Amino acid sequence: MDGHITPEEWERIEAFAQKPSYLRRPEHLLPEEATEGDEAADGAVAGD
Repeated sequence: MDGHITPEEWERIEAFAQKPSYLRRPEHLLPEEATEGDEAADGAVAGD
């Protein structure tokens, strides 16, 4: 990691910050490709 935040990372950070604190989970900050297939395992609902 070079210490710079990419536009995609900023989008994830902003989306995380806009969620109510009781809905925030650290996994929300991960890139989507890193979390594919995990939604069914944790009971997430589409649009979560």
